Amino acid sequence: MVKPFFINSERLTIRDFKKGDEKDIFDILKEPEVQNFVFYSQKEYSLADASQDLRIYLEEQQKKKRDHYFLAVELDGKVIGVVVLGQIDPVMKKCYLHYHFHKQFWGKGYATEAIREAIKWSFTELPIRTIEAETNTENINSRNLLLRLGFKKTFSVAQKPLKEGVFADVEIYVLQKEFT
Repeated sequence: MVKPFFINSERLTIRDFKKGDEKDIFDILKEPEVQNFVFYSQKEYSLADASQDLRIYLEEQQKKKRDHYFLAVELDGKVIGVVVLGQIDPVMKKCYLHYHFHKQFWGKGYATEAIREAIKWSFTELPIRTIEAETNTENINSRNLLLRLGFKKTFSVAQKPLKEGVFADVEIYVLQKEFT
């Protein structure tokens, strides 16, 4: 049996996803303001897309050696955000951080709280020393969040192809274990 991921922070529960979370995933990703900065999603995100995403999350959770941790950020029983520690590479000792939160909960410190807990856990429990994150240069709130958490900007990529026909300027940020 694979041990489920579960952390309680001051206001939030950060946990593995479970059946029934697809409606909350849909509510987060259907928002145009969220869609603008989620690189992999379709423009018209549907409940069927959320169900497919949830299926992927649940399959990953069953692996003995996970490549990704798709984490639900829950407030008062509702999933308000998604934090992903992905592409875990024990050889290079790094992983990638992705996150998105329902716009109703922006600016309230929930993302900072959840991601801080996920970082603390990853540096303790995963064979990594470095976490990388990428943000669209227009997403100033995300940039500020990463800087607040101690990430350092390493470089920018102009007009990075994100998906067919879509390009954006992005910034790459890095957080190393010895600096946390």
